[in-house]
Amino acid sequence: MIKVVGGIGRTGTRSLNKALNILGYNSKHFPRIFNGKHDAYTDSSVFFGNVLEGWNCKVIWLDRDISNWLQSWERHSKLKQSPQTLFIRQNVFGSEIYNPDQWAWAYEKHRKRCDSLDTLFTKIGYWEPICDFLNKPIPDVPFPYIKDG
Repeated sequence: MIKVVGGIGRTGTRSLNKALNILGYNSKHFPRIFNGKHDAYTDSSVFFGNVLEGWNCKVIWLDRDISNWLQSWERHSKLKQSPQTLFIRQNVFGSEIYNPDQWAWAYEKHRKRCDSLDTLFTKIGYWEPICDFLNKPIPDVPFPYIKDG
């Protein structure tokens, strides 16, 4: 059963994924398929279609300044991307090619989807809000920070 999903790409989802694993979840970052082997997922693919609404799980939305988020995507978009990544971009952001206006609109659209779900809106890097939301004790290790582009 899927218990937690988190983030949209370029908001700290790799760090969140590591944090969820530290908290005892079997979390997968950027899943290509949802096969039941994991109870937590992070990154943009969780916002594909209406899959999120059918899971009845907790959602962690990682807020990031929209202009910084777009700059990160612009840099990341220059890297070679797999056909699957392009497919997810098309279906999550409405365009597989970086388009700042379209992607900013998609960011806000997906954020608003979370309003009707059991969602924590937070910034990456802090144990307390995440642990409170998930009813987990705060680990005795620093919050993981994974720099990715």
